[in-house]
Amino acid sequence: MKTLSEIRNNIEHCRNTDNLGCITLTEYRDKANVEGASHPVLFQTVSRAKIMLIGAEPGSIDADTSKAVYQSLVNAQFSLGHKSAVGLGEIMMRVGKIRQINLPLDITRIPITEDVQNKHLLARERLGLHITNLVKCHAPTSWETDCSKDWQFVANACTSRHLMNEIEAIDPPMIILLGQQVLDYVAKRESWAMRRKDLKISTWAANQAGYLRCFGKERFVTAWAHPGGNYFSIPKQGKMHWDLYAKQIAAFVR
Repeated sequence: MKTLSEIRNNIEHCRNTDNLGCITLTEYRDKANVEGASHPVLFQTVSRAKIMLIGAEPGSIDADTSKAVYQSLVNAQFSLGHKSAVGLGEIMMRVGKIRQINLPLDITRIPITEDVQNKHLLARERLGLHITNLVKCHAPTSWETDCSKDWQFVANACTSRHLMNEIEAIDPPMIILLGQQVLDYVAKRESWAMRRKDLKISTWAANQAGYLRCFGKERFVTAWAHPGGNYFSIPKQGKMHWDLYAKQIAAFVR
């Protein structure tokens, strides 16, 4: 079994020349002075993590974020975008109340300062959250919008080369799929034992979350609206799920 350090090193030096989509991404990330693309955005782990959150891919820079600020987040392997971090912060605060764990209030603000980033990481440390993505490289806009087939190829490559090793190393009893794109991708993979049609991210956590025989072990698998997506920020639709999401995490907090 590979250690997380070995997995991190493999991701950093990954050059998958068997996959044209991967070549596109590695060339893009290696170009000098490309915002947010100087190297892959790695997973963000904590010690003794038992809850794994899986997004689709590292996102683009928020419109209100400078290159310097974003690059500092990337360099720190802070793999959540600003909106995502705020949304996750809201959920973590609810988990803290349920389990009576004191968490920094700052984690519900946009984490543009090093101090808030560190507090956000501290909160995830206390709750045991490991954050990662199916695809490990930030994609250029043209690749994101017009290359869904390439995305599938890259996701397959990253899953077999990196994500499966992460799951084996972490051995999480709980896995959270973030967003419809990830849910759709995972549902088609035999190793996840889902094999269902018409899966809706808006209802999965409430109606379909449960234990699946995933990668050789029974794991609790749920799917959430992405904390950085538009759906998540609509009060009557997105935020109504925050307490449900918090209860699901709270059950697995060590």
